[in-house]
Amino acid sequence: MEVIERIRGRWALEQLREHPVFRAYRDFFWRVGVDPTKTRPASEALIRRVLRGRSLPQINTFVDAYNLASMEAAVPLAAFDIAWLSG
Repeated sequence: MEVIERIRGRWALEQLREHPVFRAYRDFFWRVGVDPTKTRPASEALIRRVLRGRSLPQINTFVDAYNLASMEAAVPLAAFDIAWLSG
């Protein structure tokens, strides 16, 4: 897959922790009481998974697409099914 190959060519595991975007998310996680070494920002977790040679989870076309976009942009993304939301 083209996106996966770009990710592997662009990133190295050692550099993720200190990349400014991931650093900002990690700092934010610490400030809100979440340990980013245990719960990583989604984009970082997905990129780490790819760099370790593991496959991405296949959920459905929409989720799979925004997971790829999240890795490409290095920004966590999320979407919600309005039919399941209440309040």
